[in-house]
Amino acid sequence: MKPVQLSMFSNNPDVKEGQIKAISLRQPWALYVASGIKTIETRTWHTAHTGPLLIHASGKWDNEARQAQKQIQRHCPEKALKEDYRMRGTKVIIGIVNIIRAIGISLELAAETKDAHLCVPIEMYQWPKWGYELQAAELFYMAVPCKGMLRLWTPPEEAMNEVSDKLNRGWIKEGN
Repeated sequence: MKPVQLSMFSNNPDVKEGQIKAISLRQPWALYVASGIKTIETRTWHTAHTGPLLIHASGKWDNEARQAQKQIQRHCPEKALKEDYRMRGTKVIIGIVNIIRAIGISLELAAETKDAHLCVPIEMYQWPKWGYELQAAELFYMAVPCKGMLRLWTPPEEAMNEVSDKLNRGWIKEGN
């Protein structure tokens, strides 16, 4: 199969200069974010970072992923994954999103925005949290092998070169 569309991030100066950050997420959450299904990523810590952010599938699977998938299908059926997240692997960069801003999320706001953050049922999670509003998600046609880190981090030069090359050559999955 051939690449299908050029990335909107291909001309971004941060991407061109390798100054882009990444976040490691366990599967299936990495695929939910990179596919544009999950548009608010929740964390216990704040970041002032806005702009492009690479999505890295960490080396660990979410042990409760099967239960989480069932909860999402029950509470937000239109948000169910359309592909098997296990096929995307781990320890790889699988996509890119744009962070718009960080917002504080209370239990009340969590209830109102459950379709965006997918923390369902909301009673299972600790609130308040920080929510990073995400847009323009692009899932890579082929993943880039890379070891991840905690919090926001800068990928090594080799991985950044491969990401930049994929973005410039249109290695974005159709239907994002």
